[in-house]
This record gives sequence, C-alpha cells and structure tokens, in this order.
Amino acid sequence: MDFIGLMVQLLAGVVAGNAVGKSLPELDLGTAGNAFVGAGAAVCSVHLLQILVPPLGGMGGLDLGAHAAQFVAASVTAAMVTAVVGLARSELREPKRALD
Repeated sequence: MDFIGLMVQLLAGVVAGNAVGKSLPELDLGTAGNAFVGAGAAVCSVHLLQILVPPLGGMGGLDLGAHAAQFVAASVTAAMVTAVVGLARSELREPKRALD
C-alpha cells in the first residue's frame, strides 16, 4: 500500500462518512464520529479488495485508474458502514417499545 493510495482512501472515507451523517441526521454520529468510522471502513475495505482483486493495488507509483477505483470503493463502503453504525447507535439509544 503506497502513501498516495492511503491518502485517497482516507479522504474518500472522511468525505463519504460526513456526507451520510449530514444527509441523514437521524444516523449522524457527529463530525468526528462520521469521519472516524468512514475512514476506518474505507481503509479496511480497500485493503480487503486489494487482496481479492490484485489490480486494484496498481502497479506502483501514480496509477490513476487504480486510485480512482480505490476512491469509489472506499466511498461506497464508508457510506454504507457509517449508515449502519449510525442506525445501530440510534436504535441502542432509543429502543422501540413492542407494546405501544
């Protein structure tokens, strides 16, 4: 994993996590929470994808196609994981009553 690829993944995760948090206020984890969950999910998912699909890792250096694929994969995964964590947190905070 190269430095530029890691920065692409972190940036995509932070942007996607905060976009989900601000567009869905009931799932918002706060700015820092959205960024942390998004960045972590992005880096983990792209690393897993690089193991499963080796061309996503690129050939080293500045491979724009590989970085674009990493950005898309990181953004999508970060958005999904941030939404799931936000949903879980909101459900744990205010559980629904079965007999209302």
